[in-house]
Amino acid sequence: MVNMVKAVIREIIKETSDIKRLILELDKNMPFKAGQFVMLKIDSERFDKLIPTRAYSIANAPNDKFEIQIIAKIIPDSKFSQYLDQLEEHEEIEVQGPYGRFTLSDKDKINEVTLLGAGTGVAPLIGIMEYALQKNIKSHLIYCDKTDEDLINIKQFDELTQKNKITCKILTTRDKNSKRTKGRITLEYLKENLPTRKGLFFVCGPPEYVNNVVGYLEELGIDSDNIKTERYG
Repeated sequence: MVNMVKAVIREIIKETSDIKRLILELDKNMPFKAGQFVMLKIDSERFDKLIPTRAYSIANAPNDKFEIQIIAKIIPDSKFSQYLDQLEEHEEIEVQGPYGRFTLSDKDKINEVTLLGAGTGVAPLIGIMEYALQKNIKSHLIYCDKTDEDLINIKQFDELTQKNKITCKILTTRDKNSKRTKGRITLEYLKENLPTRKGLFFVCGPPEYVNNVVGYLEELGIDSDNIKTERYG
């Protein structure tokens, strides 16, 4: 069911130099599934102009706190994010949704999930991971970004890995001084590092990345019915 609700920006967290996490407190409950997305709308009176709506994945698990979290990349020439960047804590924003089938829910009778994300494509995977942990579903994450400074939600990933609650492999593609594994997610990399062939596989990121990773997974024997995708951009 699609809802239109008002939300207050309870907190803004700077994830990286150009990425913000917005914690939104909804004025009424909006049930959603892990991995879904919403449309955000900024009141035209705030900037005295009509601003187009924009889709953002929900970056937290379903909860009863009337809360959703959004991870937004601030793009200077974006007709939406340049205005989103100017909003402050305690201001209002409208939320419409939820939408999408890139989800993990009680209907999925599985014991483990593998999450493969690139860039801000990791956002819905965070919510799916948190939901899987709540349901005692084993979670594996493979996430790549350009540099160490671009990595999103890295503190939580590292903490969960250290506590053996998830398996996590982080790669950087353009950072010669990275403390992480350097390189891209390739067929050869997955042959050596894919932790399982069981359960569901969630792949999210730019279209080329998603297409490549899906091809690699299928070549490794993963049934296409067990692969869910979300393409950004």
